[in-house]
Amino acid sequence: MLALVFVAVALAGRRGVLVRLDARRIARTALVAVAGVGLSVWVAGFGMGISIADAFMTSGGDAAGTGALLAVVWVAAGIAAAVRLIPAPPRRSGASSA
Repeated sequence: MLALVFVAVALAGRRGVLVRLDARRIARTALVAVAGVGLSVWVAGFGMGISIADAFMTSGGDAAGTGALLAVVWVAAGIAAAVRLIPAPPRRSGASSA
């Protein structure tokens, strides 16, 4: 997905519709993509995991430690994306000092 953004920027250049695309916006897009992929994998895997746990009478859960690590990464990316997507309060311009 991010590669497609880079290709679009390369094709459009400074004259295209993506003229306002800078490094911060690309970073935000990457954070949203990581969070979205992580959430999608969890949602898709939950039903399969429950089915396997019911079929084979297992307790479920991740057997490998990397599952927890991946969950931490996508939650952190989601929080970082949410913080970056909330706009900063507008600055006051032209405030006169008396």
